Amino acid sequence: MELVRFIVLINNVFFYLLVCYNLETMKLSILKINQPVFMGDLESITLPTVSDGEIQVLPDHAPYMSALKNGEIKYSVDGEVKKIEIEKGFVEVNRDEVLVVL
Repeated sequence: MELVRFIVLINNVFFYLLVCYNLETMKLSILKINQPVFMGDLESITLPTVSDGEIQVLPDHAPYMSALKNGEIKYSVDGEVKKIEIEKGFVEVNRDEVLVVL
């Protein structure tokens, strides 16, 4: 396990994040305005991005940022695939943490 500290600016608000990760899973946070939709560990996530089409993110992924378009987010938790329909949003991947803001 490794700890990583970083600061994120979202909608002109700074957030200080402390992330703990390993190479088997990654942390996922799906947030709506002031309301978490999902926060927890997952094995993979597939996202509908504006810039690169549908992408899949696995643990130890390279840093990545993109706007999200209308579509479906699919993520795997303990081998079970869960789905969320979205209209638009934003994703930031930082090694083993995925932040989705809808």
